[in-house]
Amino acid sequence: MGEVATLSSSKRIHLSDYVRSGVPFYRGSEISTGGITSDQELFISEEKYREIIENYDIPCEGDLLVTAVGTLGNIWKVDDRRFYYKDGNLIRISNMKFDSDYLLSYFNGGTGKKRLLNSAAGSNQKALTMEKMREIALLLPIDEEQQKVCMRLYHCKYAIGTKSSIGAVNELVQQTLSTCDKLSDAIKALKQLKIRENNTYKKTKNSRFILGEMSDLDALIKKYRTYDVTIEIVLVQPSLDYSELNSRVESVLGQLACIIKQTLNAETYYIIK
Repeated sequence: MGEVATLSSSKRIHLSDYVRSGVPFYRGSEISTGGITSDQELFISEEKYREIIENYDIPCEGDLLVTAVGTLGNIWKVDDRRFYYKDGNLIRISNMKFDSDYLLSYFNGGTGKKRLLNSAAGSNQKALTMEKMREIALLLPIDEEQQKVCMRLYHCKYAIGTKSSIGAVNELVQQTLSTCDKLSDAIKALKQLKIRENNTYKKTKNSRFILGEMSDLDALIKKYRTYDVTIEIVLVQPSLDYSELNSRVESVLGQLACIIKQTLNAETYYIIK
């Protein structure tokens, strides 16, 4: 999520800053999924609020506030009211690259809610942190006008033991060519990935997915049928040094890029040391 939105906290407000009436000051207890609870207990002064808005960033209409302690994962979409909020209790999500209603709906749904709560840190008392929330995988909305999906596939090969890194490159090329052949029918390839994942999970009870879940793959298959899909192939070779990029290796990689372009109309990228 950190790539498509900004997560932040507030300036610390001290106990001595509380007053009997003034600008509402929200903690986690005031935030519910349906909005703000009616029992407002804390306030800060008008002077303190002006000091904050003159020197610090404050939530804007359309931002999201997420409860980070206590009852985790309650989310409120900020409206036009004046308020401030407690650091550590609430996490602000702003500058989203899509409508905040989408993220509100996503984190209130099954998969999104599960990912949000699973990101909580701590053993005895769980809490949401900005660091962990930034790592949450999102199934992003697609611009319905463009109706485009980019599928990026990574191939990685390490040189093991006495095997030369050049030999590993050759194996990497062969694996990539095999992938290109399978992707000639992309939907079939994605369904095969589902089968492999299900079989792996049955045997080990562990997922091979680093980010995302099976539901994301199902959604991708559905969009693949109707959307304009572009493919990018990324070859990762950590054991290959720039000094080993002789003309022979460059020729092999260049030919591979041409084959990928001709068969899949896809771009090829290389990541080496």
